[in-house]
Amino acid sequence: MRAIKLLYVRCFFGEHFKLCIMENMSDFVSCECSALCCDWKISASADSSGRRFAVTEFKQQSNIQPHVIQKQIASKYNVSCHISKLHEASKRAKALLDIDHTYGYLDIYQYIDEMKKLHTRNTVILETEKNKVVGDAIFKRLFVCFAEPAYAFKYECRMMLFVDGWKLKRPYESVMLVAAAIDGNDGILLISFCEVLNEDIDSWVFFLTNLTKALNMEHGEGLCILTDGENGLDYVCEEYLFHGEIRQCCRNIFTKFVKTFPDAPVQHLFWAACRSASSYKFNKYMKLITDESEECHAWLMGTNWNQWALHCMPNWVKKFKGGSVLDSESPTVTKIIQGWECIRQRITPTVTKIIQHHLIEARYLAVQNDNGRITSVTDSVSTVYEVDMQRKLCSCGFWQKSGVPCPHAC
Repeated sequence: MRAIKLLYVRCFFGEHFKLCIMENMSDFVSCECSALCCDWKISASADSSGRRFAVTEFKQQSNIQPHVIQKQIASKYNVSCHISKLHEASKRAKALLDIDHTYGYLDIYQYIDEMKKLHTRNTVILETEKNKVVGDAIFKRLFVCFAEPAYAFKYECRMMLFVDGWKLKRPYESVMLVAAAIDGNDGILLISFCEVLNEDIDSWVFFLTNLTKALNMEHGEGLCILTDGENGLDYVCEEYLFHGEIRQCCRNIFTKFVKTFPDAPVQHLFWAACRSASSYKFNKYMKLITDESEECHAWLMGTNWNQWALHCMPNWVKKFKGGSVLDSESPTVTKIIQGWECIRQRITPTVTKIIQHHLIEARYLAVQNDNGRITSVTDSVSTVYEVDMQRKLCSCGFWQKSGVPCPHAC
């Protein structure tokens, strides 16, 4: 419908333009504007009857700034046009094409109905407030939680939830709050979003309380929540999600660290300490940071380092439905080495690559002692690691933190 409206408006004003046919088949047609500087494009596919075509893709010309149009009018028609008139013309054009933001908010009730039709368990909460001048209801905030991704998160993913917010680039300057997870293949799984007017404590309380209710995890019980801790988010997590495990974003800590110490030669050591799965390695890298710069070490220790260091993360975060990658019914690691095909379909491609990489690293390790349960493994620098195959634990910490066998287990 938008494509029809756009062509009608263009023809109405007598603005003819040439189309370049990119594809012309019996069931698919694609056309683009012949001007190289224009991104206008339309594609359509035949329906099941083969008698009608439905628009599948429509791309308008990129947003041109008014001052650029002003110069084009002056050079082509030798007419001086005030910039304010061009802004009003842009608003009028968007209104005619039904692509302005006001039109989008008017359709919000239709969006809610469609969400309910897609899945009856989708959670949609709309809050409005009265306009004191006109008396009409105006938008305040909207919460949406998708039922199927929420189910997948609870029963098939690690119990780690990433929450963040950012300003939307549009006239009303609202804020989008998002909650997402990482699936078994390291893909982003969007669970919920919420549009609010401001990113403050009240907005975060509204978002997180409704989210935990939708997930049936009151007060964050069983959740590990990763945040940047800004705009009151850390306070809300501590007060309302007190049963959950609160973690800080390492990237956010690193950004602040670089701003404070832009020339410090310890940035690589910071990431090494972050990714250390055992307290021994963490302390080792922090000692190296101390040797390079005591100020950097003091600054890092002044943060809540136990909320961003990997070795402080609880082991229950790793668990999928069925526990570790190698549960009690799966073949042993020895069988993985001898015949990988037997469990290839049980795990994701990303985990497959990790284990294959660990198997290569395992060639440079040596088994020193095996008493039937605890196995001692040494690396090239004679560091000893103890592996408990029955409990799926390793002193390096990687197995229990990720659920994936480490090189020492392999």
